[in-house]
Amino acid sequence: MTINKMAAQMYYYLTEFDILDFFYSFRNTVLDYIMYFFTMLGEHGAFWIGFCLVLIIVPKTRRIGLCCMMGLICEFIPVNVIIKPLVARVRPIYANTAREITTFVKVPSDFSFPSGHSSASLAVSVVMFRHNKKCGIILLITSFFICLSRLYFYVHYPTDVAAGIVIGGVFGIIGDEIMKKILKKYDSKKAARSQTLPQIDENTEKTENTEAIPEHLDV
Repeated sequence: MTINKMAAQMYYYLTEFDILDFFYSFRNTVLDYIMYFFTMLGEHGAFWIGFCLVLIIVPKTRRIGLCCMMGLICEFIPVNVIIKPLVARVRPIYANTAREITTFVKVPSDFSFPSGHSSASLAVSVVMFRHNKKCGIILLITSFFICLSRLYFYVHYPTDVAAGIVIGGVFGIIGDEIMKKILKKYDSKKAARSQTLPQIDENTEKTENTEAIPEHLDV
């Protein structure tokens, strides 16, 4: 590794640690519990999965729920299956040996880049915003604090969160478009099926009337 590359890498990590140290300097009991609440909302994607399932169960919001769930699935695969193991970035709480960092949240055992909390939050929030602006804004605000909590607890670099936001948003839109096409095909097939059923009934009725004529004439 050349001196220039070493200097660039050192500047990169120092800059990220400086940002994390800035957030860490605000640590206090009240903020700890507030940020803990938001960080737990994104833990293992449980809140977002549950949110999508509730939407799917309710008939009125079923289509939005399916779109949100597809966005979540499309986000999960590149983030957790491909990028995290490929980049294999150590979390900052372990990487920064220059200072002692205390946190009462459970530090995830997987790699740091990108942030799964951020990507999952943005995937669902962006899809919801595309379907329902008011609800989408509420989810986007919630997602902002979830992302912020990951920096506050020193478990992600700022670039982890930034990448998670971008990937979550992009793949959320991709998932939304995929589910829209699936639902459109389903609607087309359903419409075609409903159009053929009345014709069958009409033909059956004509056949029954034709068979009834000879009996009427015999009488």
